[in-house]
Amino acid sequence: MKNIDRYIAIGFIIIGAIFFSQTFELPENSRAYPRILIGVMVLLAVLLLIKTFFKTSTSKTWKELFGHIQWPRFGFAFLASFAYLFLINIMGFFTATVVYLLGSIFFLKGSRLTMFIAIPVFTLALFLIFRVFLKVPLPTGFLI
Repeated sequence: MKNIDRYIAIGFIIIGAIFFSQTFELPENSRAYPRILIGVMVLLAVLLLIKTFFKTSTSKTWKELFGHIQWPRFGFAFLASFAYLFLINIMGFFTATVVYLLGSIFFLKGSRLTMFIAIPVFTLALFLIFRVFLKVPLPTGFLI
């Protein structure tokens, strides 16, 4: 497990270097955000790499690592995410987001309080970030 983590960390550092070199092709005013994300990715990869040198090796089996996963819930979340991506262009970004969140919280047995508070707050935050602050055009559908 320790060697796998090292390879993964080195791989992400290399990917980060490649992505960082490609940011020079972007316009000057568009370079900051990708570079911040790349920096965070490389920082986390370096921390993982350092951790592999100090952590004692305890190899775990597949069952120990993934045996606790509730596969029906995982399958639903996976398929619902693909449905969400498909529905964005049909229903519009915000409508599809609300439907996706409602369905996910309902299926995963979240509380009604979560539905009534989290969904409007999250949708409003997305609206403010993307439409108002960043002025990003989002897909519109037949509803919104």
